[in-house]
Amino acid sequence: MNDEFELAEKLPPPRLTGLDNQVLKFSRHWYLSGVYLRCTSCGSGQKASEANLPFPHESSCLRADPQHYPWHDLARILHWVPSEDVVYI
Repeated sequence: MNDEFELAEKLPPPRLTGLDNQVLKFSRHWYLSGVYLRCTSCGSGQKASEANLPFPHESSCLRADPQHYPWHDLARILHWVPSEDVVYI
C-alpha cells in the first residue's frame, strides 16, 4: 500500500481532475486482466478475493514490496467516482 503515491483515507480529491490523476498514477503500476490485478513491471497477478494478502510480485521485480495491497488502493480511488445522481459544477 506504500506506492510512490499516498491516498487519503476519507478526503475527496479537490477536483474531479484529482481523481483522474489518481487513476492515471495507479494505472502506471497496475492493470486489470480478467479477474486479476497485475503489476506492470513483473506481470504477476492477484485476484480481488486475495486482496487482504500482500501482492505476490515476482522475486526479480524492482517494485516488489511486502506492503503492496493494490486492490485496497484501487478501492480507495474508486470510492470517489461520482454516482449517476451527483452533479459537479
